[in-house]
Parts: sequence; structure tokens; C-alpha cells
Amino acid sequence: MAYWIGNWQGILALKVEQEPHIRNAASLELAAKAAARAKAEERYQKLVADSTSTARNNGIDLAKDLKGGLAKLAAMPTGEKAQNAYAAAFASWAKDPAQAAAAAATAEALSAGLEKMAALKGTANGWAQADPQKCLDWASGLPVGNADVLKTALAEVSNPRNDNRQPALAAQYVGKLPDASLRNEAIQAIGKNWANGLQDPGSGEGAEPAAALDWLNQVAIGDTYDQTVKDIFGKLSGDNPSLAATLIDKVTEPDVRDVTIGEVAYGLSHESFNSAVQWLQSLPDTDKTAKDNALTSIVVGLAERDPAEANTFMLNSPNATTYLTAAVTNPNVMEYLEPQLALNWVNALPAGDTKDNALNSALVHMAKADFDSAWSYAANLPDGAGAYHDMDGTVTGTVKDSLLSELTNTDPAKAASLIAQLPSGAGQLDAIKTVAETWVVKDMTGFVQWVNGLPPGSEHDAAVAQAINSVKNYQGGRGQFPAPESASLLQKLNQAITGKPTP
Repeated sequence: MAYWIGNWQGILALKVEQEPHIRNAASLELAAKAAARAKAEERYQKLVADSTSTARNNGIDLAKDLKGGLAKLAAMPTGEKAQNAYAAAFASWAKDPAQAAAAAATAEALSAGLEKMAALKGTANGWAQADPQKCLDWASGLPVGNADVLKTALAEVSNPRNDNRQPALAAQYVGKLPDASLRNEAIQAIGKNWANGLQDPGSGEGAEPAAALDWLNQVAIGDTYDQTVKDIFGKLSGDNPSLAATLIDKVTEPDVRDVTIGEVAYGLSHESFNSAVQWLQSLPDTDKTAKDNALTSIVVGLAERDPAEANTFMLNSPNATTYLTAAVTNPNVMEYLEPQLALNWVNALPAGDTKDNALNSALVHMAKADFDSAWSYAANLPDGAGAYHDMDGTVTGTVKDSLLSELTNTDPAKAASLIAQLPSGAGQLDAIKTVAETWVVKDMTGFVQWVNGLPPGSEHDAAVAQAINSVKNYQGGRGQFPAPESASLLQKLNQAITGKPTP
């Protein structure tokens, strides 16, 4: 999925379920959100479809037995279950156009409380499906304190799942909500619902989202506009990116436009990478920053899906360095890239911290499949190449440190044997510490045999000191060692090394 450069955030929710090989964190998060949205929609559709049977399962049919049904509702213990029962019973009743007014009058006559509010909202929900105009007239005329009922009605009248939906009509009633917060919430709900009606009867494809965006440009400001438009394009770019591309000029806020350009480009790239590139190139120069960021993003996405095609595109582009840098600094690209191709990309970068860090990562990745080849490659590097740099440029470890750390997780004895190949000095001591840190908590017996075989001196002392520190601070699957357990392990370690019990 999308990997934004600089200040851009990964926000693209595009066909993750159809692209299981896209594995980065952003796509996983968006996949989870998409699944949650699908489940919520499924629950909603079931509630609407089964509202009549739900009421009847509770033995309640207000249209046939109003007195008995109300008595059963009143007998329920107060709480969420009772509120759901009121909402279902009144929604079922109000779905009948001939009965909706009676349902509304009955709900209004109930005693004040959460159950009454549930009944009023249920009525709004059902009546909005039966007769949107009359529902909105009723909800907008309720006494002060019932604004949530009108908000419910507005959402349902505009709902794409409502066969009688009329989002343009709902838009006319937003101003009847009593405060800005509720109006903004309603604008968001109506805007998104309106835009989701892609092919309403009598409307050409794109008429609904176009109308929604035109309306938002007139009534929405600030965060309400920004978030609603982002949500609209987030969904539309996944469902129909070609249509989304035709609507981009309706986005009037520059920052939001930058984001939506990225969303649309990523959606298009999953249909045709070349089409996405051509669309980006067709945008005006005023969109240059957004175009550049979006192009880099879709190149990285291509590198995840089709490294060979990405390789051809990047190396033949005048912006090769930008694209290669973005690709090799994305751990999801490097993790699944063929090791030799990863090295080719790294070696095409100019010298510097970015190249060194990427080389370090590429060799660690190679080592997981073929440690000996990675170690041999590292041995032939110039001094300092592949060293890992932190954010301020400070070197925090050599490439061989990283490889030994990786090997120690699977074969600490082999890692220890390779230390002898390193030149004596600070680098060798660092390598000893790297091995000791992991080995002692994975296999104390093996570690003790190794450390007792080291000659007295700085190497032996460094290994012991690192081992003691590692045991004290070990974070395992159960969390940090409890103090008694840590003390016990330290005693065992001390006795094994010195041959004497801890005093």
C-alpha cells in the first residue's frame, strides 16, 4: 500500500483484500478498517432487514397490538437491551407509510428517558425509508432537546442502503439542527452517504459523488470539509479510481487536494501503473509536490507487487535516485525483495548514510536465506560501508555487527567463531558484546562454555559484563524477569564462570 515520503501519511485504503501480497503496516491497518466497515454495514443491513422480525421475536408488533406491545416494552429492565427493543419495534411500525404518523405520535407520548429517545430514533429510521419528506418535516419540528432524532433521520434519508434515499432533500434540512457541532456531524454523514450512491436510477455514473462534492464546497469548512472529502476519495479511489480521477478538480482545499491526488493515483496504479503515471503527469504544475509524492508512492507500491517492473521503471527514470531511495528505505519492499536485486538498488544510490543503512538492511535480509554469502559480501566492503547511522548520523554499529546479531538468534556458536576473523580492537569487542547479549539468555550453558574458553583479558571481561547486563535487563515473552528470577540466573551465571557461589 501507500508509503508516503516526508510528511505524507499512509492513508490509502485500496483493494487490500484483493492484494494479499501487499504486507506493509499501512495496508494492514487499512485492511482492518475495511473489514470493520464491512462488518458494520452487514450488521446495519441485518438490523434494517430484520427490524420487523426482531420486534416479533420479542413478541412485539405495535401495529397489531399497541397496548400489549407497549406493556411488554415497559416491562423490560432499563438498559441497552430495552432501548434496542424500543428502536426495533418503532422502526418496524414506522416503515409502513400508513402507520408512520401513529408511530411518531406514540413515541412522542412516552415518558422522557433513554427508551423514549430510542423509540423516536427508531421511528425516524423507519419513516425515513417509507417517506423521507414527511419524516424530515416531523423530525425537524420536534421540541428542543430532540436534535439527535433529526440527525438520525438525515443520515437515514441520505443512506445509500435506503431504497427511497434523497440526499439532496436531507441536505436542505441540515440548517434546522440547533448547533454547529451537530450540523457538522450531519454534513459529514450526508456528504459521505451522498457520494456513495454511484449509480442511482436516473443518474449517470458519477452524478452522486459530484453533487455531494459540489454541496460540500458550499456548506463545509475546516476539519468537516477536510475529513469528509478525504473519506469520500478514500472509498471512491478504491471502488472506482477512474471515476475518482475525473472528480479531483472539485477538491478546493489545497492540502486535501494533495492527499486525494495520492489516493487516486494509488487506486489507478492497481488497475494500471502506466495509467496512473499518465494521469499524474496530466495534472497542472501547481500540483507538482503532490504529483511527485504520489508518483514516488506508487513506485514503491509497484516495487512490492512487481519488483522487476519497478526496476525497469526506476532505473530508466531521471528521478531514479528519488525512487530507489524510497524503495530501499521501505522495510516492506526490502523484506520481500530478491536479495541480489536489493543490493543492485542499494548500489545504484549515491554514497551517504541512506546508502549505508540500506546496505546494512539488504545484507541482513540476505543473511536470513544465505548467511555465508552475506558475510562474504560484507568482508569485501570498504571500511565503514554498510555501517548503521541513527537519525543524527552517529554510527551505531557496523554491518558485521548487524550480521552477527542476526546469526546469534539461530546459531550463536557460529557467530562466536566468526569473531576471530575480525581485527582486534574496539570493533571486535563490540562484536563480542553483540553475541554475548543474546547467547546468554538463549543458552546459558553454551555461552558459559564459550566465555570460559576465552583468554583472560578484555575480550573475556567484555563478554561477562555484557552477559550480566543482559540477564539483568532481559525482556522476554513474559516481560522483564522478576527480581528473584533475575537474581537466581545471575547467581548461576557467576558460579558457572567463576566456579564459586555468589556471596
